[in-house]
Amino acid sequence: MRPRDWDWDRLLEGAGWLHLSGVIPALGPKSAEAALDAVTRARAAGIGVSFDGNWRGRLWERWQPEPAAILKPIVAHATVLFGNHRDAGLLLGRAFSGDGETRRREAALGLLEAFPALEYVASTAREIIGPDAHRLVARVDTRDEGGSTDSVLVAPVIDRVGTGDAFAAGVLDGLWAGRGLAEAARDGLSLAVLKHGIRGDFAPFSRAAVDGASNHAQDISR
Repeated sequence: MRPRDWDWDRLLEGAGWLHLSGVIPALGPKSAEAALDAVTRARAAGIGVSFDGNWRGRLWERWQPEPAAILKPIVAHATVLFGNHRDAGLLLGRAFSGDGETRRREAALGLLEAFPALEYVASTAREIIGPDAHRLVARVDTRDEGGSTDSVLVAPVIDRVGTGDAFAAGVLDGLWAGRGLAEAARDGLSLAVLKHGIRGDFAPFSRAAVDGASNHAQDISR
């Protein structure tokens, strides 16, 4: 499709939020132009925008050796960004020192400084212990503070695909519900952990299930 084939004013009518994946601009110049048009129209209409980095190196290699030039104008319209220190390094053109939470906080502050419209940066860190056992931790940062979760062991890992999208959905739901940063990070992590246990890239879990996982419920729930 051509960028002008998307009638964003009509498509966004009545919407309160627009969420975009980094896969969209990576697909090619037409998709990148459509993504930029979408976030521009959304912000002009007072609609919140979130962007998930979703780095896909092989897609970018097909047509754009410098993806930061394409991504920066899109990210500039976002109020919530999902990305870690690697995404920050790509966008800002510099590496981040340190390790663990210190590095992720430094990267988040770098992004928040570079993109004034940003209000939140959400990220996860994954330690792969084995093919079916991972350890995850999550955090959400603003300019003034950050909230982090405890590390969670995920075992067995049935299907990792779609867990990043589940994390984004949980964080957004937590923020929209007015929860604190640590609670929103926990909601995102809990939904991502639940998603690891089923096949497919969709997380069909209720708020009650997320709350149960967040509270480390172990017994049968009826």
